[in-house]
Amino acid sequence: MKHHFVVAAAALLLGAGPTLAASSDVESAVKSLAQIEADPSQLQSYCRIIKDMDAAGDNEAKFDALEKQLKDLLRSFGPQFEQVIGLSEDTPSDSPDGQALEEAFRKLDDKCGK
Repeated sequence: MKHHFVVAAAALLLGAGPTLAASSDVESAVKSLAQIEADPSQLQSYCRIIKDMDAAGDNEAKFDALEKQLKDLLRSFGPQFEQVIGLSEDTPSDSPDGQALEEAFRKLDDKCGK
């Protein structure tokens, strides 16, 4: 299964509304993602990579390289994003926590004009 970044970046999810996270770790990660929206520089950097990921299409090598860039970018935003990355990789997408993370990424992607 691809990481939640793939799902978020590709905007493949159809949501009916916000999902409540079951764990405090995920709620913290969701708040961290929301902080990106408040910083124009961070949001611009995030959106640039997301748009490049969309443009990569089926080019898996290019997409993987961009996914690594996205992880590196998130890490550069602060230590709290290490938790975001770990949770996005390890949380099942069909769980309440996974749905909350995907909703947070989708909301952030929407700020990129998606």
